[in-house]
Amino acid sequence: MENINQEILNKLNQIQIDINILKGDKDSNNVLTSEEEEEVDKAVGEYQRGESISLDEIKRERENAQLEI
Repeated sequence: MENINQEILNKLNQIQIDINILKGDKDSNNVLTSEEEEEVDKAVGEYQRGESISLDEIKRERENAQLEI
């Protein structure tokens, strides 16, 4: 019985470690580096100046191109 209790405790401890790792990964994925922030700012500026198009526009162009075939 004592071995079973110890095994359960070990598994619970491992689950807690895994949860903490996942929480850390989640938090770190929500933060942009300064380089990523610069890239986002650059992309937004390009879009606002009409130097790029949105994904929706690309999808519409592809759909229209398939209709013309």
